[in-house]
Amino acid sequence: DEIAIKPYFFEILRDVSVSYRSAHGLIESKWQFNEENDTFTWNVTVPSGVKAHLDIPNGRVKISGDEFGVVYEGEYSFIVK
Repeated sequence: DEIAIKPYFFEILRDVSVSYRSAHGLIESKWQFNEENDTFTWNVTVPSGVKAHLDIPNGRVKISGDEFGVVYEGEYSFIVK
């Protein structure tokens, strides 16, 4: 199975957590806003048997973290500005 995860980060929402129980297991996307440096810590969990396409909206950039783009089973963490 393949999924696409492309969150829209809004400072007003601060902390967001979304999950979906798929046939392969739990898919999670969550982030926390860091007011001190205007960044988001984004965490993604992808279950076994799922190919995930991770993307960020225009105007945002990944400044650190795990490999980005197409990922497979695992937990991933990114800092986005």
